[in-house]
Amino acid sequence: MNKKIPSKKIRHSNTSSLSLDPYEMLKNKSKRLSWNGLSNPDIFLDKAATIEWFSLLRDYSDEMVNLAIIEGIFDNKFHNISFILSLVQSEDFREKSSMEVYNLLYNFICSMPKTLRDWIDDEDFSMSQNVLALLSKNRGSV
Repeated sequence: MNKKIPSKKIRHSNTSSLSLDPYEMLKNKSKRLSWNGLSNPDIFLDKAATIEWFSLLRDYSDEMVNLAIIEGIFDNKFHNISFILSLVQSEDFREKSSMEVYNLLYNFICSMPKTLRDWIDDEDFSMSQNVLALLSKNRGSV
């Protein structure tokens, strides 16, 4: 008489097995934005600035870009020095010194387009920027 009851888990809430693609996320989020400054959108996204920002990480793996954008910026893990150290020790940065990586990440954070920066809390953004500034010795910015 033991009849197996089908699982009623909500499918969309289980994201642990999904990989998040920062390019796809940006594309989906920007569908509501406009590339045209003359139109009347809710938000204007500067296409050139966004492409230039993404190009800073073009030489690195998709996994590294995902870690930097999704986890580092949008999930605020750049607050965590252990997270930053794990990035520095990754295969993508094997040929670079840790200071070069800190500077790369700091410049990446600082050059984030304002429209994208508005997606995250100002305090979280400042904290990430300050931690990377200290590590990269760009203390004039802190």
